[in-house]
Amino acid sequence: MPERQYNFIFSKLVEKDDDMLGLLAYGLYKQQKIEYIAQFKKEHGRGPTHEELATFHDLTSSQTQIENYKQLAEIRFNSIFNKVMEDNLEAFRKAAHQGQSDAIAELKPSNRERILSGIVGNFSFIIFCALLFGAAAFINADYPGQIMTGIKILFGFQP
Repeated sequence: MPERQYNFIFSKLVEKDDDMLGLLAYGLYKQQKIEYIAQFKKEHGRGPTHEELATFHDLTSSQTQIENYKQLAEIRFNSIFNKVMEDNLEAFRKAAHQGQSDAIAELKPSNRERILSGIVGNFSFIIFCALLFGAAAFINADYPGQIMTGIKILFGFQP
């Protein structure tokens, strides 16, 4: 009995374990092989022998056919990817918009934070004014004149 010949097309189509296009190309090869066997059975009333499959293997293992499987796999993959993107585009848009809304809400201060910020700001301004008036009183006893001069200087008016 002659030694069985093996077809190593899988290793020609699939380069790595995670080679999705190669696996898809191999699936296309297997689909073509199943169609070939079904057609052979229809025409001959029986399945092909190993010798009769050798011609199929020779044709499908050629470098040109390997490249064709890979190109067809890429076309099919892109078609599937585009269909998935098309079907889910609105969901992607909604998710992106929701993500933006969540980010803005995270950055926006709450009412409590805004009120507290206003109180701290006003209190700081009152302390600043008190220090300014205290410094004016310490330097000169002319309070109203010093206050007016300080305000004019503060707002850019020359005395």
